[in-house]
Amino acid sequence: MPAMTYEYLSYNELIHEIGMLDKLVESLASQAEKLIKIKTEGKVSVSAYGEVLEELRKRAAVTARKMGELLSAADDRVKQINGQIAQFRYDLELLEARHAIGAIPDAEYKADREGIQIQLNEAEGTKKRIVEPITGIIENSRRVGQLIPGDVKAMPQLPAQPAVGLSIKPVKPDSVGPVGGYPQARSETKHVEAHSEPKAMTCSRCGKEKLESASYCYYCGARL
Repeated sequence: MPAMTYEYLSYNELIHEIGMLDKLVESLASQAEKLIKIKTEGKVSVSAYGEVLEELRKRAAVTARKMGELLSAADDRVKQINGQIAQFRYDLELLEARHAIGAIPDAEYKADREGIQIQLNEAEGTKKRIVEPITGIIENSRRVGQLIPGDVKAMPQLPAQPAVGLSIKPVKPDSVGPVGGYPQARSETKHVEAHSEPKAMTCSRCGKEKLESASYCYYCGARL
């Protein structure tokens, strides 16, 4: 079966895949712990233990490859979102400065500020939905690495809750690197999906696609 190309998934699809991987790795770690427990209690023969352990080892190898590909795709998305968040914050800073010097009327300032803030909140929410499950995946993979040596190496201890600015380092099939921070650089603003799939329409000024519910165009700044 060909490998899934995660970079072409929508944000919601990627988040779904991350959630499925989280459950898969947690289940694998739990099964490995139970196998060792019944072996310690003498409830399984050496041959049966070895056969089941080999099954878990093969599953761990497949899971490690999937994890490497998926977390690499997630890392790319988080870097994109970091750029979008930086751009939204910069847009707010410009808006505040223009309003402070009287270049923008109060009514326009309030409407624009609300529109930008909505998009910023959506971007930060999507990033959180991507990053939060990664900690569980890495920690459970660390457990698997300790219980089933040779396929998933032990990983460093991570904080219970990732910081807002964290991204995920790309991983190899047989190891997982630490979670690291990425500097927030300005980049072209792109829409970040909310929890549901929003409809898109075209801006009458620049022709770019935008959310149907947006109060301004993310590309040219035109009021809608």
